Amino acid sequence: MSNHNDIPNFGDSYLQYFNPALQKFELRRKSRNEGDVGISEAMELIEQLMKKHQMSFVPSKVDKRMVLFPFAFNRLEAGDQILNTVTKEVYTVNQVILNPETNQWNGLVKLNLINPPSIEQRHSLVCLNSDRYIKFDHEFPDTLLNNIRANPEGMLQNIPPIVPTITWSLKVKEPGGLGSPFDARKELKPRLRESTKDPYVSGYTVEIWGQWFDNIVQFDAWTDSFKGSERLLTWMEQLVKLYTGYLRQKGISQMFFWKRDEEKNNNTWRQQFPVKGSQFYFRTEELEAVYLRDVLKIDISLGVDETVSAYNSQYHYIAGQLVSGDYTPDEYRALFYRSGEYLFGDLDIRQ
Repeated sequence: MSNHNDIPNFGDSYLQYFNPALQKFELRRKSRNEGDVGISEAMELIEQLMKKHQMSFVPSKVDKRMVLFPFAFNRLEAGDQILNTVTKEVYTVNQVILNPETNQWNGLVKLNLINPPSIEQRHSLVCLNSDRYIKFDHEFPDTLLNNIRANPEGMLQNIPPIVPTITWSLKVKEPGGLGSPFDARKELKPRLRESTKDPYVSGYTVEIWGQWFDNIVQFDAWTDSFKGSERLLTWMEQLVKLYTGYLRQKGISQMFFWKRDEEKNNNTWRQQFPVKGSQFYFRTEELEAVYLRDVLKIDISLGVDETVSAYNSQYHYIAGQLVSGDYTPDEYRALFYRSGEYLFGDLDIRQ
């Protein structure tokens, strides 16, 4: 039997894991995940990653004022301000430089600055104009994709372009399959994952119960054209694949591309919304900690009644005799002696 010293503490690299197949506890190396993350928390992490990814930069080795934002989707404009979160210096976009061959912006700008941003010093940049970021929200957002106004006659006029937007929605959530995703054999209820003694308060145990879930999350890309939506959705797919390791470290057990949806054209507010969707599989785990008091001692007190009570007030047979009422142990045994039967079997008395 294990004693208190055999069970790992919270900070150890190993945990006590209950193996349901062998019906016993085993020592296993602890997961390095920071915790369990649900779909909503995962989407909040993705939103933060999107902003950071768009402002990833590469300084020019020729001119310190030239900075490339290779993953920026929305074009920066002259006058936009960018904050260096480490040095607290605010840069101003002086010039947006287009590709001379395609006449398109590929992320290159010239900044007004004193000290240029540095990758080696792990500088991080944030654009102070929120309109330069891709919007990321739930399928039913709190705000419209663009602000629509009507004249006094109720006619829509001067409809602004759609802000490039990614929306997400949870399409499927089922108890996790025990083999492949959505396997017929599922973990229908929480099971014991870990058990460890409280290292600070003796006599208490912490049990961790968990349940797996299989989820399908759909990302929809919204722009002014199908070509733009295709480019935005491809950008989103690359982002999720690029940061899969980070999301797994944060608590997503598994995630990968599932499938693409067909193109659709939504008509809302007399506008056409070209939409393209892509689905990803997420395997999540919901954990619950249970704090238990250990059983230290069991006191058992036994007593013997001096009478044998009939099971009811009706007549019944004992040793082939119809009787009723209560009997002392001697009277109860006498019924068997008079019948010629022994209470616990046959008894031959030999002289």
